[in-house]
This record gives sequence, C-alpha cells and structure tokens, in this order.
Amino acid sequence: MNDSGKSLNHSVKCLTIEVNCRTHSEKCLTTEVKCLTTEVKCLTTEVKCRTQSLKCLLQTRKHSSAYSQLYRTRDKIMNDYIPKNDAEYTSWQANFVEYVAANRDKLGLTSEELAALKSNQTAWETAYTNHQTAQIAAQSACRGKDDSRKISQSLLRKVTQRLQVNPMVTDEVRESLKITVPQTQRTSVGTPYSRPLGRIDVKDRFQHVIHFVDEASQRRRKPAGVFGCEIWVKLGDAPPTDPSSELKFLGINTSTPFKITYQGVDANKIAHYMLRWVNNRGLAGPWSPTVSAIIQG
Repeated sequence: MNDSGKSLNHSVKCLTIEVNCRTHSEKCLTTEVKCLTTEVKCLTTEVKCRTQSLKCLLQTRKHSSAYSQLYRTRDKIMNDYIPKNDAEYTSWQANFVEYVAANRDKLGLTSEELAALKSNQTAWETAYTNHQTAQIAAQSACRGKDDSRKISQSLLRKVTQRLQVNPMVTDEVRESLKITVPQTQRTSVGTPYSRPLGRIDVKDRFQHVIHFVDEASQRRRKPAGVFGCEIWVKLGDAPPTDPSSELKFLGINTSTPFKITYQGVDANKIAHYMLRWVNNRGLAGPWSPTVSAIIQG
C-alpha cells in the first residue's frame, strides 16, 4: 500500500476515534443531565417536606395559644369570685364566715382557722365603717364650707357694689381692694395675664368637679377678653414639672365648674390638674398652680 493509502486509513481511524469520543461525551452529558434532574426532584421534595413541617409548627403554635387563652380565661374566672365592690364584699365575707362556722368539722377546718377568719372579718368591718363615717363627715364639711362661701361672697359683693358707685372711691382704692377697676376706654385684647385658680370637689366615685376663679379678681367671672378656661391633667404620683410635654388636654369651659368622669382602671390614681385662660384669638395665659386629688373607686 502506497503512502496515500496509509494516510487515508490513518485519517479514517482518527475520525472513528473522534466519533467514539463524542458519542461517549454525549452519553456522559446525558447521564449528568439525568443526575441533575434527579437532584432537582429531591430538592423539590425537600422543599415540600419543609413547607409541610412549617405548616404543622404554625398549627401547633395556634393550638398552644388557644389552650393558653383558655387556661387564662379559666384562671380569671376562678379568681373573680371575690366581689370588688366594698359593700358586696362585706356581704360576701359575712356569708362565707357564717357558713364556715356552721360547717367547720365537715369542711375539715381547725378552730384556729375559724378564729382567724372571724378576726379578719371584724377588722375589715371596723375599717369599712370608719371609712364610711369619714366620707359622710367629709361630704358634710364640704357642703358646710360651700354654703359658708356663698354667704360670705354674697355679702362681699353687696358691699363692693356700694363702693363702686361711691364717688369717694377712686381707682387707686379699687386697686388696693383688688376689685374691678372700670375701663374708661377700649383697649386691644392681649394675652391673658392672670391665672385661673382651681379647686377640686370629690363627691362621687370616679368623678372630679373642678371649680375655678380668676386669680386677680377672686371671682368666677372670666377676665375681660377671655374666651374660656383650658383644663389639663396628668395621672400619676408626681405632679407635672413640664406642662408642655406631660399634660393631657381635657377641654375648655366658658364657665365654672368642669366635670370629668374616669374609668374603673383609673381608681386610686392621683390626678394633677393645671389650668390657664385663653382669649378669643387662641392666645393662652400663664399656667395655674397645680391642684391634685385621688380618683376614688
């Protein structure tokens, strides 16, 4: 065989080997694709399993929360058997002690335990009676004080009216007496310069009645040019030191008094009130001194 024939045979062999290699590569690639497909299927299955596990976990937590709420509700119901109202509590306690005394042996209680219950009942009833007596006395004293104030003010007003029409009473005398000085000409309304002075009446549960008078005139009448009295409050032990950030606005009254009713959650809290005059243009005067009172439950 000549050289050209040998060369041709060699080329054919090389081409055959190349074809075989490419065929083998294609098989390997096909196998790799199958492996990747299998891996993707496995990952998909894993995602499904984890999703299902998450759903089960969420369902478990939901059930756990429901059971916790159920137990809290049960505990609350069990703890609410003692009345919160003082009069109802007194009646409930009397029935409890009376029943225990009549059935002590059957209930398995000792004489010492019964004696402690009776002593506790006596102490409570004494304290409750003292409280009621003090409340009645305080209310009576408050009414007496208010009646005396009305009589006193009525007399002072009558005398003042006589002085105002007396030609011998000058504006200097009026200023010394701190009574109204008549204006001889109209002046522009400026920012209120005086302060309202507050006083709190505590006559009913959860309720405060706030009375106010003008500091300069000591009268319930508003100063000239004043629209009304702003009432602000802070609930807490300490009185406010920064009115601009600590107080809550309750309302504005054009005449005294101002009444506010609180909720049961505010019982026994201290309410600190501050007041100020505001004119028709919305300009506010200086803050009043703080007046405070306990919210009686």
